[in-house]
Amino acid sequence: MTEPRKARCLCGKVTFEATPEDGIGACHCGTCRGWGGGPFLAVSCGTSVTGADSAAVSTYASSQ
Repeated sequence: MTEPRKARCLCGKVTFEATPEDGIGACHCGTCRGWGGGPFLAVSCGTSVTGADSAAVSTYASSQ
């Protein structure tokens, strides 16, 4: 069993805790490559993410 990990956004408004599951994903879209200089990598956490303040979180459309 993997231990829970704590993280926060760069501005510090959102903090959360998640327990990683099996699997790592990558996004190679133009937005992710432009934002980070390479592919965006993500760790699968399923529904174990807790503590995120929904008022400070937004969603954005991905590029093609």
